[in-house]
Amino acid sequence: MGNYSQPKYDYIVNMINNMRKNDRTWDQIKYGGGSKMEDLNNFIDMQKMTGFFSSDITKELWLDRVSWAKNAEEQQVQIEKSSDRTIILSKNADTDAEVPLNPKSSWQLYRTKLLNEKWSEDSINEIEKSTIHLLRKLNSDTTESGPIKGLVIGNVQSGKTANMAGLMAMAADHGWNMFIILSGLIDNLRKQTEERLISDLNHPGMFSWQALDNPSKHAPISKHTQSLHLNSKDRERYLTVCLKHKTRLENLNKWLVADKNKYKQMKILVIEDEADQAGINTMDIESEERARINNLIVELVNGKAGSEIKPRSMNYISYTATPYANVLNETSKESLYPKDFIGILRTPKEYFGPKEIFGLYETDDYVGLDIIREVPKLELDQLKEVHKDLSHEVPLAMKNSIIWFYCAAAVQRLNEYKKPVSMLIHTSQVQSHHQKVADAIDKWLNSLTLDDFIKKCEQLYYTETRKFTINDFYGAYPDYGVKKENIKDYPPFEKIVEFIKELKEKKSHIQLDQKGDLNYHKGVHLCIDNCANNGINDENQYVRLAYPKSGISNVESYAPAFIVIGGSTLSRGLTIEGLVSTFFRRSTKQGDTLMQMGRWFGYRKGYELLPRIWMTENTQNKFRFLASLENEMREDFHPFVELGMRPEEYGPHIKNSPELSWLRITAKNRMQSAVETNLDFSGVSSQTVVFTNNKEKLDNNIKVTNEFIKSLNTPVVTFDKAGLLWKDVPFTKIKEMFLDGFEFENSHVFNQIDGFSEWYRKVEKEEGFTGWNVLFVGKGKVDENQNGFRVDAYNIGKVERTRKGKYSLGDEKVSVGVLRNPSDLYKDMSIKDLEAAGANLKDLRADNFTVHNIRKKAGLDKTAQLIIYVIDKDSKARKTAGNKGERYDLNFDEDIIGVSILVPGKKNKSLAKKLTVHLKNTPEIETEDGEE
Repeated sequence: MGNYSQPKYDYIVNMINNMRKNDRTWDQIKYGGGSKMEDLNNFIDMQKMTGFFSSDITKELWLDRVSWAKNAEEQQVQIEKSSDRTIILSKNADTDAEVPLNPKSSWQLYRTKLLNEKWSEDSINEIEKSTIHLLRKLNSDTTESGPIKGLVIGNVQSGKTANMAGLMAMAADHGWNMFIILSGLIDNLRKQTEERLISDLNHPGMFSWQALDNPSKHAPISKHTQSLHLNSKDRERYLTVCLKHKTRLENLNKWLVADKNKYKQMKILVIEDEADQAGINTMDIESEERARINNLIVELVNGKAGSEIKPRSMNYISYTATPYANVLNETSKESLYPKDFIGILRTPKEYFGPKEIFGLYETDDYVGLDIIREVPKLELDQLKEVHKDLSHEVPLAMKNSIIWFYCAAAVQRLNEYKKPVSMLIHTSQVQSHHQKVADAIDKWLNSLTLDDFIKKCEQLYYTETRKFTINDFYGAYPDYGVKKENIKDYPPFEKIVEFIKELKEKKSHIQLDQKGDLNYHKGVHLCIDNCANNGINDENQYVRLAYPKSGISNVESYAPAFIVIGGSTLSRGLTIEGLVSTFFRRSTKQGDTLMQMGRWFGYRKGYELLPRIWMTENTQNKFRFLASLENEMREDFHPFVELGMRPEEYGPHIKNSPELSWLRITAKNRMQSAVETNLDFSGVSSQTVVFTNNKEKLDNNIKVTNEFIKSLNTPVVTFDKAGLLWKDVPFTKIKEMFLDGFEFENSHVFNQIDGFSEWYRKVEKEEGFTGWNVLFVGKGKVDENQNGFRVDAYNIGKVERTRKGKYSLGDEKVSVGVLRNPSDLYKDMSIKDLEAAGANLKDLRADNFTVHNIRKKAGLDKTAQLIIYVIDKDSKARKTAGNKGERYDLNFDEDIIGVSILVPGKKNKSLAKKLTVHLKNTPEIETEDGEE
């Protein structure tokens, strides 16, 4: 058989792809548009007669290329469905934009700059892929179609600016000439963004980039609209970074249309950074009046009502890591709702985000990094006394966080790290509290002799370096993008002592030298970053945070150290450089606000083992919930992309949970299109992972399980001989004989069993659900395990599950991390079913997309599944290489019944167009003293 993969046959593949674009099935394409081999022969003969096919094209070649194209499409679908890849939900077909290859193009020059800054090839390639995907959604001529509006969802502190710069560079290469970046609310951050973008983009090449600083009718003549060079052959590219501020936006809007002819030449790309901040319409969306800033942005993008003047192209993209307000607030035609596309950026493998740090519920894929230390409630009370100026006693947890900072900063200096090393203390939004906390810290540090301080450092260093090791790191983050051998381990304490002494020797605000320049020393700079400290104090010191600018010789030889105390100014936008220690106590009921406060999210290349976070258990739970919410939101895109749905048909499916009663995802006036509805369990895959060592409850669950099993018919043994299977069990029996009597612990589905049962009964007939498949899965082969559990006439081996973490979760609650093995989800199938569904029997994956896809192919897409396990109360932990986190013996008083549930997912298009969430009434304000 010939080599059909030669380039000369590419036109065959192009024809096949065009047939797919015209909605032909693979069976139709296989036979040249017909249904049998005779049709294919006629098709090939016809193509040869018309001269489209060369004479050497045979049906074997055609079938080979069809098979190749089908496999390529299936592989691409898998890639695009992965939550770790950029995916885009789009209304419009892609344009034919390509990645610029000219070495003098803006994109290639920017790519070179990233390489020179030591970005990895993988990271740069990912920016390139996501950028070209986004660029193909834009339109270089919107005079007829109207503005393009899209949303890009990134990650907190993940380098969105690099992605924005990449998109600007590539858009410039394709003819866009005016770039407007809508920044935050703080002018010095706006200026920093503008300077960085010019530095990233303006290099000798095909184009000349010019920054337009605060454009208005009063700008210098050279910056007037009529002075711009906007013809298609002009090499100028213009950018302006504009605050979301009334006067600035009004000036910008007037400046743009000051010269009508120039305005008509503009190909505009508007990028709104932190798009969930300030620009949301918080007025009643049923009224004609808009919030002031939102109205000005709407005018910028849509043009003023009744205006006949249009730019050549208007494209608006909002970027945010917390998009709830952007997609829940309003969806009208004139709004900023992303009607044309919604994209989710890939999570880089070198990124420390919510799921990497806090873990996800009910999975061992992300168990969380053991870098979080608890702040006891008693110490919160002590902190209140400091805030009220009734005490200067620093809580123990805060002392430990500061001691760790000195140790980590010393390690960085030993490792010849040159950039700033920082600690963040975030306890309150009240400015007066910041000074009181700083005074208490200053007094405590001054009270310690050097010997006492070194001893405290040694004790904590010994504890921390043993509690979280390289093995622990890779156990919790096995896919981290740096090889294990390249991670810097902790040095012996004696090697960092001299650096600790150096840091302890001096502590002050940033001092000014005789020239009035900021002067940094080798000690610790104690900064209070809030608006009350603008300017220089009476002692000629700069109190706010200000990192050294590059090129300052007196700090190039060591890592300058900063303890930063603040509130609102540190909550969003500002990057805390080299963050190794955080003490965080802030209380808020808004999830997007809380997530944006996570300054510890980001990249920690070169010091992966050093970051630590001190916070309350309550706050940890909120972040863990938000991590799961964010992960589910990203996964929820996959079926909608598969269906080819448009953003205007798609309402993001945010987790609907009772926990939203104590944590609102965003403010009420920022999600006005959200509608209350019942809980929706479509596609749920859940398992019990938290259990209480309560013998009475455990005995009850064993009794309920036994009675339920006895009520079923005779089972069959599963294909792997490790469990029993009952098919087509009515849900009414499962509910009445099992679910109603079982006592569950901390499960997002099973804690709402009444709501789940009501929902299932409502949709059972509508969706055509069949009876349930019930599995009893054990360890080893049925009847071959001496320490087994009697099920009917069979003996099922007990499974072993161990404690995740040494301690309980309170009230003797213990987490086992994950209950089921991935392969268990497939045990209600036969080997023949699995092979027919194309399952990889050596690697059966547990992610929702793969499981539901295989079940659909096996004819089980309408069949729910219940799996029951018996966990051995005497399960012993085994320390093995690559073990995910610390594991400890279970030590329960009675065996545990574990339960897994899998529910079919909806596949029709009649889902709500707006987010459906169930929220209880909660106060709008944040509480300052105490945790909810």
